[in-house]
Amino acid sequence: MALMILPFIGAVSVFEALIALTTVCLVYLTLKHARREIPEGLCRLPGPKSLPIIGNLLELGSNPHLSLTEMSKKFGDVFQIQIGTRPVVVMSGYETVKQALT
Repeated sequence: MALMILPFIGAVSVFEALIALTTVCLVYLTLKHARREIPEGLCRLPGPKSLPIIGNLLELGSNPHLSLTEMSKKFGDVFQIQIGTRPVVVMSGYETVKQALT
């Protein structure tokens, strides 16, 4: 396998360099996608911080309905979570849901 000599790292194989470059590109694209700008005039809904790629799946746990109830106590009747890379708006409370559907 061919080796490249980099002054700041030393000997690196081409395969290792390609793996490193691919990893850097994937991290960059993930972070760029996660930090999308909100259109002017709209505000971000409250909600817990999410992790790249998996979102808030770990916070939901084995009883998502109980986790969402606890989140609604903390963030209010309308908040946003991430399921994977998809934003999800959560509404709780009879009056809130009624107002949203009428």
